[in-house]
Amino acid sequence: MRRQFAVAAVLGILISASGETAQEQQERRQEISTQGAGVFTRDSSGNGINQHATDTGGFLLSYRYHLNRWFAADATYGYARNTQQNVTSTGALNVQANVHQATGILVVTMPHRIVKLTPYLLAGAGALILDPTGNSGGFISGATSQAKPAFV
Repeated sequence: MRRQFAVAAVLGILISASGETAQEQQERRQEISTQGAGVFTRDSSGNGINQHATDTGGFLLSYRYHLNRWFAADATYGYARNTQQNVTSTGALNVQANVHQATGILVVTMPHRIVKLTPYLLAGAGALILDPTGNSGGFISGATSQAKPAFV
């Protein structure tokens, strides 16, 4: 049984490797990727107010379409949830918000690989949207959504 499993595993690896080689030889027009993200902020204080934000995780989801060998367009969406806590002598105020990121990016890829690496340059713009959740214990009356421009 172990021997059959080992043979199946080796065959699976060989088939995967040959498929990967074949894919590298074909020109890929589309890519989809996911990434994990972390939001880590520093605390600040001044004028009797201590501000603390939670450290949190999130994700990025990207779609890239290659127009030709060296030029591509990329669209990315990201999400995280963050809580801002402001502590004063009169008490604490919390605002929990969903953080959305959307960007459009142009990518220029070098046509030749350098030691199995493919260098590229990218530039783009988008928006960062802070949207209060309204959850109890994490909402302040008057807290509204904000959108800010972003660049990559």
